[in-house]
Amino acid sequence: MKIRNAVLPLIAVNVFVFLMQTILGDLFTLTFSLHFLDLFFRPWTLLTSMFMHANPYHLLFNMYVLF
Repeated sequence: MKIRNAVLPLIAVNVFVFLMQTILGDLFTLTFSLHFLDLFFRPWTLLTSMFMHANPYHLLFNMYVLF
């Protein structure tokens, strides 16, 4: 089975962001998660919220499906 070039970097970015969420806590999570009312003031959250995960099982299952 041949893995596409973008899959492993995406998995690495997701794991890195999850580790940052775990280490830095709520401030990191609130800064980069998507909130509808703040969308025009923090447009980067459209991109960064895609890498946020609630817990290790959420991350594991999503990375398994991505792989």
